[in-house]
Amino acid sequence: MSDTDRRIGTGVGIGAVTGALISGGRPAGTAAGAVLGGVGGWLYDRNQKRYYYYDRHGRRVYR
Repeated sequence: MSDTDRRIGTGVGIGAVTGALISGGRPAGTAAGAVLGGVGGWLYDRNQKRYYYYDRHGRRVYR
């Protein structure tokens, strides 16, 4: 599992739980929370990738 997949999956899980708590367990609220959490995880991943790059050997190098 890549870093991107892990961050998006974590966002989906946290968003789904939060959406379920806020909406009282309604499926639409849970789904909306999962979608928003996934988008948040993707944005967080994009932001983190600005701080490193991969060298020619495939190693992660931080700026």
